[in-house]
Amino acid sequence: MSKGGRTRAFRFETYCIGLLCWAGVGGAPVLAGQYDFGLGYSLTHNSNITRGSAPPGCLNPPCAELTQQLFGGFGYEEHGPALNARLVAQAERRHFARNVYQDDTGFFLDGAAVWTISPRQFTWSVEDAFREINLSLRPPDTPDNRAKTNSLSTGPEFTFRVNPADMPVIGARYGRFYIRGPEANVQTPGDSQRYTIYARWLHQISAPTTLSLNFEATRAHVDPPALYTDLSRQDLFFRYD
Repeated sequence: MSKGGRTRAFRFETYCIGLLCWAGVGGAPVLAGQYDFGLGYSLTHNSNITRGSAPPGCLNPPCAELTQQLFGGFGYEEHGPALNARLVAQAERRHFARNVYQDDTGFFLDGAAVWTISPRQFTWSVEDAFREINLSLRPPDTPDNRAKTNSLSTGPEFTFRVNPADMPVIGARYGRFYIRGPEANVQTPGDSQRYTIYARWLHQISAPTTLSLNFEATRAHVDPPALYTDLSRQDLFFRYD
């Protein structure tokens, strides 16, 4: 900016002063599974955390901020004849020391499970992921640049062995994705639901090698403000594993 024939230039810097992450005891057995847990702390200085925005706590931009983060979480994993499951969960508390932004709390959850109802014939799968993402990659990671998302997928799978080398598989999946912005008046992409059916014919060439013919059909509905609200897709392809 220029004033009285003089020019001032601002240099914006972000750096981490200290970091301690995921320190804890791991590998403890619990029945048929095991778990890990940990705690972490970080301290970050940002010389211009607002970057064009004007939060109530910044009266004279650009504003510097010192952010303290305390986070902790755990992971669990189980492998058994009837259930294979994993779960990772983490919570994060951020404190903005200079009150440019209000303190906030964030969460992360990622889990999946496969339930074997009938061995080598019928299984049911569930996957769910909840996390907070940045609405834009250019501004800093501030409360008004975060959105909550959740992705869910679940459905059955049936396997039929017609001979030692050939195995047809059919299955279905229901999926749902939603995203919520930091404020009600912030427009975010619409929620979506999807329905997928698939059929595969697997031919085992050798012990580690499989050739398959695959067909997948998906229909999705996306809530406004998406430009296209109903989509459908069919794929037919070979796969070599």
